[in-house]
Order: sequence, then structure tokens, then C-alpha cells
Amino acid sequence: MTTKILVVPDSFKGSLSSSQVAAAIKIGLSNSGSFNVKTLLLADGGEGSLDTSLSVQAATCYKEKVLDPLGRPVQSEFAILKDGTALIEMGKASGLILLARNECDPLLTSSYGTGQLIQRALKRGCSRIVLFLGGSATVDGGTGMMAALGVRFKDQYNALIPSGVNPLINFKSVCFDGLNDRIRYIPITLVTDVTNPLLGENGAAYIFGPQKGADAISVEKLEKSMQIWNKVLINETGFDHSMRAGAGAAGGLGLPLLTLGQARIKQGFEWFSNLLDLTRWVKWTDIVITGEGKIDNQTVMGKGPGEIAKLAKQFDKKVYAIGGVVSQSHPFFDRTYALVRGAVTEEVAMANAYVLLQELAMKIGRELSAEQ
Repeated sequence: MTTKILVVPDSFKGSLSSSQVAAAIKIGLSNSGSFNVKTLLLADGGEGSLDTSLSVQAATCYKEKVLDPLGRPVQSEFAILKDGTALIEMGKASGLILLARNECDPLLTSSYGTGQLIQRALKRGCSRIVLFLGGSATVDGGTGMMAALGVRFKDQYNALIPSGVNPLINFKSVCFDGLNDRIRYIPITLVTDVTNPLLGENGAAYIFGPQKGADAISVEKLEKSMQIWNKVLINETGFDHSMRAGAGAAGGLGLPLLTLGQARIKQGFEWFSNLLDLTRWVKWTDIVITGEGKIDNQTVMGKGPGEIAKLAKQFDKKVYAIGGVVSQSHPFFDRTYALVRGAVTEEVAMANAYVLLQELAMKIGRELSAEQ
């Protein structure tokens, strides 16, 4: 009987999209044996979430020029489904992927471009919004986004903080009168793969600030400014969402949407699992092959590959994991493979990931054929 294989990888950040990873693995398997291969694109709220969503849903896509995290023009996009739901991946406007490594500085980076995408989706008449929060370059508590949506932030000289500049650090007064009124009423789903609160040692500044270029002094500035911003929102609405699980995602981007509007947080893998009907496909398959750029301790803490492995184990399925780099294996994975091994450095692996994935998939296919 032909072995059924479900290939469901996440992206290899900085190297390949999830669709490219899936294609490379399928080619390698096809060149090494006779298998029944089904590919699905995995996402968890981060990079590739829009592409994964559109792989199973019809939508109209809109190309838009917005401001990147440093206030420079950049080509971005969003989509609107037939039912009026807008799909927006914040990383396409305010993501780390848009910056060079030496440009990362959360004291400067702003989510303004994400706000522009939301504003334009609202103008297109969307009836609800799904906002994917992963991959952000910002720790601005959504202040940049809110500026694009009409909130006015002024500095100590009572001057309006310019578009594309992070308002969080320098604002002294806030006026909500110009906020697009639909933000208060439209249903918004915030899809994220983290459960961090906004404030404290597990919050946006302390956990995500260093990942986005902040040193110890910058982290303290961000934390104090975030506390002030949260108090402003409490004074405006009477609600405090700062310690809510997921409020710290994407540098606190969702906080004002939770506080001022009708937003709700949804765990990324759960959202995509329902969308892709993953349980049905896991029941169908004999072996699951998943993967991501780095397999480490975070892989089983809400990340897509770890969650698909947990799901597969509920049905006693074998799970093979492929990582660009593997620093830690996990009992959910029956076998773990790495592109970086022997003479293959991380730089070489990133530059040649597509070919190396094909070769590794051929190796896996030969192993499976020998075991049949």
C-alpha cells in the first residue's frame, strides 16, 4: 500500500516561504519513491499567514503603498474575502523582514503602515478584520497604527508627531477625536502565536524588545512608555487589557484594538487548523512532515510545527521535523533533520535552502522506501 505523507511546513524565515518549503519537500519525495503526498501551507499568525489563508480561500487582493517600520514607502498588500472579511498580515507593512539587521531599533520603528492597511480595508467596505500579528519590527503598543487611524499624538512642545515615527517614546498628549469610528465597532480577530501580556518581565518590551534590536536601556524606556500608554487607554475607556494573554504580541499592537474596539485574540495554530481542516488530513495520513527555520525550545510553545506534531500524536501518527537549524529535539518528533550539519554552515543553508531541502527529502524518501 502506498505510504500517505502530509507535508505541512511553516516558512524558513529569511530564506523560503512555506509554499516553497512544501514544494521542495514534495519534489524530493517524488524523486525517491512512490508516495501519496498532500501539501498544506502552515502558518501561526506570523510570516506567510496571508499566503496560507489565500491558499484555501478565494479573495480579492489589493496592492498598497504604505510606510515601512522606519517611515519609508514600501509596497504591501491585503485581501478581502467574499464575505467581507479583510485579511491583513502586519508583517507585510511593519515587519522585521522589511529591515536590514542594522536598522532594527524599536525606539524608532512604528506600526503606522499596518494602520494604513486597516484604514484602506475599511474604505474598501470590509465588514470584519482578521489581523495576523507575527513578525513585527515594532514595540510601540500600536501607537503608530492608531496614528494612521486618526489618533493624534503630540510631543512635549505640543507638536504633532509625524507619520511613520514611533509615537510611544515621545508622546505627551493624545487626542482620540479623529479616530476612525468604525474601529470601535467592527469585529477584529487578532491571530497570534504568543500569549505574552503587555507589561512586566514576560511582556512586550522585556521579551520582544531585545529580539528587535533593543538594548537594556531601551527596554526600560519601552516598558515605562508602555505603562503610560496603557494608563491613557484605561482613562479613555475604563478597561485594562494589559495583562491579558496575547496583549503583548507584535510589541503590543493589539492593545488599543482590545481596549477601544471589539477585538478578540485567537491562538494562531487553532485558527489555521480550523481553516485548513488539519484534523481530517492528519487522520488521512501515515506520516506528517513539518518544519521551520529553527527548531528549538520555542517550537513546542505554540509554534505551528510543535502544534501539528501534538495533533498528529493524538492519532498515533509518525512526525518528521526538518529545521534549517536544530538546537533541540522534542519527543513529539519521531525523527528530526537539519539543513545545517557537517560542512553546511547557516549562511550556506540559507542561500541554498531550496536545493538542500530537496536533497534531504530524497534522503527521507529513500529511508521510507527501504523500510516498506
